[in-house]
Amino acid sequence: MGEIRTDSTNYNAAHWDGEGWELSLISPRGNVGPIKAIHIINANDIWFEKWGLPIHWDGENYRKFTPADDGYPSGCTINSIWGTSSSNMYFVGNNGSIVHYDGSSFTKLEIGMEIDGDFVDIDGTANGEKVFVVIFQYWHAPHKMVVFQIENETVITLFYSDDNTTDYGGYKGPIAVKVIDDYAYIKVYENLWRHNWKYNRNEFISLVEDCSPAHRGITKLAANDHNDLFGMSFKGWFMHYNGSSWSCDYSLESPNIDYKDFSVNNNIVIMVGETADWRGLIARGVRN
Repeated sequence: MGEIRTDSTNYNAAHWDGEGWELSLISPRGNVGPIKAIHIINANDIWFEKWGLPIHWDGENYRKFTPADDGYPSGCTINSIWGTSSSNMYFVGNNGSIVHYDGSSFTKLEIGMEIDGDFVDIDGTANGEKVFVVIFQYWHAPHKMVVFQIENETVITLFYSDDNTTDYGGYKGPIAVKVIDDYAYIKVYENLWRHNWKYNRNEFISLVEDCSPAHRGITKLAANDHNDLFGMSFKGWFMHYNGSSWSCDYSLESPNIDYKDFSVNNNIVIMVGETADWRGLIARGVRN
């Protein structure tokens, strides 16, 4: 996803089938533009963002949802998408908006505050009943940071601050979240915050001893299981947690590359980003 330019035309998505790339143009109702977010449920149920609006692929056709025709809330942008099915989708925007889609209508959830999301992430349980959202207003004051838990379209604030100079007992700086079973793993400034939502228990997994100072740069999380969890920074720092300790890899670090996101599937890791001259980059790692 993104914006892909060739000598003949422009595209905004690419698919790798194991042997080669297939370029695609996702453009229902016209208007070519970059794709900035994607969430794949299965091959026939994929959601995209373009120009701040959701687009759905049902295996045959693309459908773009708009405020005028489909009731998508006006002014709600999309930075991150998550859901368990096309009747349970969430769209989180950089203005603090959270929108839920139940398969027939969109609902903007009330969060009780205004916040610009320079860093936004969302994940939830496999059954979709518990959803966690982190929003960090990093680049300008006040430096608001918040962690939400959502259940039945009700938003609960687990943590909030507008002061990035205070540690708050270790909860400062939530920037990424990954949910596994009854736990939400939340990357905070110095540690990994492990929140057990079932029993409302909290603990911190330290990164300082194994990965300092790179631990502060983690902006994304992914996992296969509790003892197989990964962190990535925009600089290309790559970290792995085996359930007891962290290991760090800096081999992809480069001052000319900005890594945007990554995904893990068993023993394969894919990292995507862009170079200083605006060229797309994909890095693939295999664990032996």
